[in-house]
Amino acid sequence: MRELFNFIQKNLHWLLFLILFFLSGTLIIKNHQFQRSKYLTVAHEVTGKIYSVTNSVYSYINLKEDNGILLNKIAELETENYLYRKKIEELESSEQTGRIEIDSVNFLNYRFIPARIAYNTISGPENYLLLNRGSNHGIAPDMGVMSPNGIVGVVVGVSSHYSLVISVLNPSFQLNCKLKNKNYSGPLVWDGKDFRYTYLEN
Repeated sequence: MRELFNFIQKNLHWLLFLILFFLSGTLIIKNHQFQRSKYLTVAHEVTGKIYSVTNSVYSYINLKEDNGILLNKIAELETENYLYRKKIEELESSEQTGRIEIDSVNFLNYRFIPARIAYNTISGPENYLLLNRGSNHGIAPDMGVMSPNGIVGVVVGVSSHYSLVISVLNPSFQLNCKLKNKNYSGPLVWDGKDFRYTYLEN
């Protein structure tokens, strides 16, 4: 204990300098929009690279399970493709004149950009995700994020290689939804308790 006190006494000026340095940096970032945005951009890049390494190890361990999911999805898409092709052939061979043409510009309302989750939380009161895609890949704030099972969240921050997503499991996130085949609609919200359940209000 005496050695610790001696160390603090000898290096008191350096410790005081570090405390004041971090305090001033925190105040600058907190009170100035430009500095805060630059800090968040750098922070996303650094944390994104760290989480990408750990996520790569985790992804390799779960590669067999991921491949099974992909194979099931491919089979589902191949089935849909086959049904659509058969339908087009039936319509073309019917009494209708001319060929069926699809305007791809108007038909494709959405552009899909694949991404992997570098970091994710589900147990906290306010949950976010970090994706391994950023502005260099065409990601921009307010873009929707989907998984094969449904909505994930909305992009709220972007750096060149990573993007921050507010999760459905965040009380600040609200999405207007409607029950399928019914006229009931309202905001989808999470009460911050059980990550397995969200609620459609009103």
